[in-house]
Amino acid sequence: MNGEKKQKITLIGLKQAKKCFTFVYEGAAEECKDCNLFTVCISNIESGRIYKITNTRNKIFHCIIHEEGVKVVEVVELDIEGVIESKLAFLGGIISYFPQECKRLSCINYGSCLPQGVRKGEKYKILEIKGKIKCPLDQSFVLAKLQRVVE
Repeated sequence: MNGEKKQKITLIGLKQAKKCFTFVYEGAAEECKDCNLFTVCISNIESGRIYKITNTRNKIFHCIIHEEGVKVVEVVELDIEGVIESKLAFLGGIISYFPQECKRLSCINYGSCLPQGVRKGEKYKILEIKGKIKCPLDQSFVLAKLQRVVE
């Protein structure tokens, strides 16, 4: 893992196909399964991941889901910000990430404790340590920028 993000090609609705647009891919619609563009549109990206459009191409295709069609785009998976135990916080370290199991929905850190786009036990490289967070449960945590390690 050299830290360089792998560009992926996919298709996205014409209205969303703008450079720097971010989205969470939620999976294929039932209507997509018989589409002849299924492979390029769906199989390059993973359900539940957060992506950012880095480039758009001029090619537009008809789509039964998106009324104006879909456009070819290049995307990268975004890094996440997540809470990790202070004792694991070593810049450049690779950890198995386990989101904190907190039930305090009103906590200011809740979104960082349970970040979107993460699956329990996946490996992440610590890119940046953003600092200590104040946990109402008196846990010793830091907020870190993390990049998923794809093996």
